[in-house]
Amino acid sequence: MINKKFRFSIPLVVIVLSTAGNASEWKGEGGAGLVLASGNSDSKTLNGTLTLNKKLEYWDHTIDAAFNLAENDGEDSAESYLLAYDAKYAFTQRQFFFGDGRYLDDKFDSFDRIITLSLGYGYYIYQLKNLSWSISVGPGYRDTSIDTTGEDISSAALVGNSDYTYKITETTSLTNKSRFELTDENSYLQNIAGISVQMNRSFSIKLTYDVRHNTDPEPGDEKTDSITSINMVYKL
Repeated sequence: MINKKFRFSIPLVVIVLSTAGNASEWKGEGGAGLVLASGNSDSKTLNGTLTLNKKLEYWDHTIDAAFNLAENDGEDSAESYLLAYDAKYAFTQRQFFFGDGRYLDDKFDSFDRIITLSLGYGYYIYQLKNLSWSISVGPGYRDTSIDTTGEDISSAALVGNSDYTYKITETTSLTNKSRFELTDENSYLQNIAGISVQMNRSFSIKLTYDVRHNTDPEPGDEKTDSITSINMVYKL
């Protein structure tokens, strides 16, 4: 079921791990969710996430991978894949430079795939024990493949991120990640809100609501998509 182009990009994770240092120094979490329904209609939904992070004295590396697959009455109704890498270099306690690369392939929007590269400046608004909030913005390059025509559109972009985490209790955390990619042809905005409840030292349950918005989709396509998921998460 995994898209071939996404499968070919998986080795990029291995390359990043090997070039950024000892793989054993990476920490993270992996999650998966599966929903099966039968009766008046048959549906299947499968989604998975993987986040790896490595923090050094000045550097902070993060890898994110995710997929979402859905089938209703034997027909695919959702299929998307994400692979992203982000590196931050702290030059003061609160300020940092960042560089990131992102590959998004969503079969049910107007675009076959979107590749974005960017770099810029970031700042930690809060950096407390139970609260972290950083924002970043900078110029980038965006390559988009139109689904219906196969045409490639390349352009400069303005890329911004917001990453918020609030630890409500020892076992419950609230997160909100926002991103925008602004171009002349089409601008992409995404917000992922989540709440995680830790069950024990290794496992937790996480509920997320992912909203994706394109300002200029192809005729007949919706501007906004949303994905709600509940995953069992394992701490690596």
